[in-house]
Order: sequence, then C-alpha cells, then structure tokens
Amino acid sequence: MARAAKEEAEAEGAAQREQIKKAVNAAKDEGFPTDLEEKEAYFMSQVAKGESLCAEGSDNIEAALAFYKALRVYPQPKDLISIYDKTVPKDVLEILAEMVALDSGLKLGSFTTESGGPDNHGVE
Repeated sequence: MARAAKEEAEAEGAAQREQIKKAVNAAKDEGFPTDLEEKEAYFMSQVAKGESLCAEGSDNIEAALAFYKALRVYPQPKDLISIYDKTVPKDVLEILAEMVALDSGLKLGSFTTESGGPDNHGVE
C-alpha cells in the first residue's frame, strides 16, 4: 500500500514537472513586452493575477506562472525574488523556483557570474 502511494506521488510529481515545463515554454513562445511602459503594465497585471490566484488557492501552477512572467520583465529579478520569498506562499514559491531553473535566459544577478559583483573585479 505504501509503495502504491509512493508511486502515485512520484507520478503526480512527474506530471506536475511536465506541466511546469509546458507553462514556461508557452510563456517564452508568447514572448514578453520590451517597451518600458508595456513592461510596467505587464508586470503589474501579472503580479495582481498571481496574488489573486494565490488567494483563491485553486491553481498554484498558474499563480507561479504569473509571478514568473512578472519576474521576466522586472529590471532587477534578484530583488523581486527576495520580495517573493517573503510574500508568496511556499507551495507556489517552490513551483516558481522550478520555473526559474528551467529558464537559462533569466539573469539573477548574484546567482550568476554576470553580477558585476566582487567576484569578478579584475581577477583573471
């Protein structure tokens, strides 16, 4: 019985990972605004959508996707992640982390070597 429950949980996890991957790919295919004003409006609408979905508690993947889309257009993604850490429910945050991990084009400042931080000042 325990093995069956474990196998079911693993299958659900794999299905969720596949859903997350599809959601990220669909968002990338859809594209993101490049104009500053469009980015601001897009950001605000996606954050509002994510907050609304979190409040409903009905679809964590959709909620995480909205926060991911907002992150994609935010000028300092690393700063926004620290805000998300304090405000987004843990279940949604875990899905968002998977989405971020799937997106190699997302620059996260100090999480990458492109931070311009102390780790790459003239050291060769």
